[in-house]
Amino acid sequence: MKRFFPICMLILLGCTRTNSPELNIAIASNCKWAMEEISDSFREEYGVKCNLISASSGKLTSQIREGAPYDLFFSADMIYPQQLFREGLVSEPPRVYALGKLVLWTAEEHTIPNPDSLSRDHIRRIAVANPKNAPYGRAAMEVLENYEDISGKLVFAENVSQVSQFVFSGNAEVGFTSKSIVLTPEFRKLGRWVDIDPDRYTPLEQGVVILTGDSENARLFFKYVFSEKSRKILNDYGYMTLNEQ
Repeated sequence: MKRFFPICMLILLGCTRTNSPELNIAIASNCKWAMEEISDSFREEYGVKCNLISASSGKLTSQIREGAPYDLFFSADMIYPQQLFREGLVSEPPRVYALGKLVLWTAEEHTIPNPDSLSRDHIRRIAVANPKNAPYGRAAMEVLENYEDISGKLVFAENVSQVSQFVFSGNAEVGFTSKSIVLTPEFRKLGRWVDIDPDRYTPLEQGVVILTGDSENARLFFKYVFSEKSRKILNDYGYMTLNEQ
């Protein structure tokens, strides 16, 4: 049963193969939209199609350990890529490609997103990504660790994308999510959000690692993510990037 995912994924991705070069890229949920733009730009420039597979960083790490056929892995932190490197599953250490930002978001016009007001009665549910698998969920729990009176309000999502769906659908009055998500065209004009003071949580150093070291296209995409064009896309989605090539 443990091997069910990799076998199915091999079949699924194998069926999508064409004569054109392709990459299978595992991406943390928070960077889905930014990576879609980067991969589209990369394809236009180099003619290489990118198949993006999005999930929580922890879930993707488990899939990689079980043999999922990914060429690169973009995590929401450095912990998971570093684990893969220590375990010998990748040949080169990961590299930080962006610094993520945590926000508190609501889709309700009458609700003010304020982490110090979460105990108020009108806020019944607070959506948080599962901290066991999602770095943004861990960051949110660090912010909430001194709020004992709100533990009964927490509803846990599989990842930050699902947090946003909980908030969007009204299943939670507020949710802790990635700034990159509230800046997407889908959510940009919906509700209100506030940046969480970065001093209240461990920095979200998002790491990338090449899983197929002998793939020229994987190395090319890795380099492309650090290009000026890609950094601009990441910046547009609220990420901080390093000024290095």
